Amino acid sequence: MPRKLHPVSQKVVGWLFLTAGVLLLLGLALQVVVLCYRFRQTGLASLGVREGVLGVAMLAASILMIRVGWRMRTGGPQ
Repeated sequence: MPRKLHPVSQKVVGWLFLTAGVLLLLGLALQVVVLCYRFRQTGLASLGVREGVLGVAMLAASILMIRVGWRMRTGGPQ
């Protein structure tokens, strides 16, 4: 069983998780903008299944990172 982090370290790690999750969401938002631009230029040929699946996986990862970071930051239940 892993040891608990020191409270100050836990808050710092929580901030890092929050920052990483928000930056990943920002990157996904920019990716959606580029995808919409490509869709307007070339139509359905520009949409790929791999990109969609990877985007959904990254969205789930970013939400989990934000959730874990928030709980670590506020000291909520793990």
